[in-house]
Amino acid sequence: MHSYRKKHVRHKLHKIKPKKPLVKSKLFWFLILTTLLFLIITYFLFFFAGLQVSSATVSGNKKIESDKLEDFVLSASNTKLVDFGFLKLNTKNILLENTSRISNEIITQFPRIETATVRKVFPKALAVDIVEREPIGTYCQNDVSECFLLDQNGVVFEPISNYAEISTSIKQVSNNNHIYLGQQVMERNIAMTIYKVQKNLQDNFQINLKEAFITSPLRMDVITSENWEIYFNMDSEYSIDSQLLKLDLLLKGEITEDIRPTLQYIDLRFKDRAFYK
Repeated sequence: MHSYRKKHVRHKLHKIKPKKPLVKSKLFWFLILTTLLFLIITYFLFFFAGLQVSSATVSGNKKIESDKLEDFVLSASNTKLVDFGFLKLNTKNILLENTSRISNEIITQFPRIETATVRKVFPKALAVDIVEREPIGTYCQNDVSECFLLDQNGVVFEPISNYAEISTSIKQVSNNNHIYLGQQVMERNIAMTIYKVQKNLQDNFQINLKEAFITSPLRMDVITSENWEIYFNMDSEYSIDSQLLKLDLLLKGEITEDIRPTLQYIDLRFKDRAFYK
C-alpha cells in the first residue's frame, strides 16, 4: 500500500510541468517590446529634434515687419502637452502643429492682417502667406478724436491721429460704443459700396472721395474733392451698380468739366431718374 502511494504520487508529480521563468515568457517580451515601441513613437512625435519647428518665413506683408511676424509664429508654434500646476510640457513637433490655430492667433495679434495662410515646410519650418488690409478711408465715431483706418470689409485695424492723411473720411450714425481693433464697425456691403464709389470716381474722372456719411440704413451722402455732393439709395432693391451707371452717363454727358465747378449735388436715389443742381 505504501509502495503504491509512492508510485501514484510520483506519477502525478511527473505530470506537473515546472513554470517557465518570467523572462522567458512570451507575454513578458511582448509587453517589453510594446512599451519600447510606444516610447520610441512618443519620442519621435514629441521630442525628435529633426522635426521641431525652428524657423518661419513670411511673405506678402507690406507694413508689418517680417521679424515681428516670424518671432510671433515661432512662439505660437508651441503645442501644450501637459499643463498641470508646476508640470508643463510643450513640443514644437511639426507633425502636431495646428496651422488653423496659428493662423487665427496671427490675425488676432495683428489686426492689420486680413488673412494668414500657414503651411508646414518639412522637416522643421513654417511658411506664412499674409494679405494685409487696405484702407478705403478713415472711420471716426461721432467724437472725431478717435479715428481708425477702415477696410472694404468694414473692419477697423489701426488707430490714426492725423486722419487728413487718408483722403476719405467715413462716418455713420452710431451709438458711440467703444471700438477695438479688428472690430467690424460697418456692414460689409456698405463698406464695399463706398469702395466702389471711390474707385469709380477716381478711375473714370480723377475725382477723389472726400467724405462718405451713412445718414441712415437707406441713404449715403458723399462729398467729392470738388465739393459737390452725391446722394445714394442704400436699399438693397436699388443696385449701386445701376446708380453708378447713371452717374457715369451724367458726368460723361450733360455735366461737363466746365459745369462741375458750379455743381451742388447729384441725386441718384430714384429708379431710372437722376437729378442734379
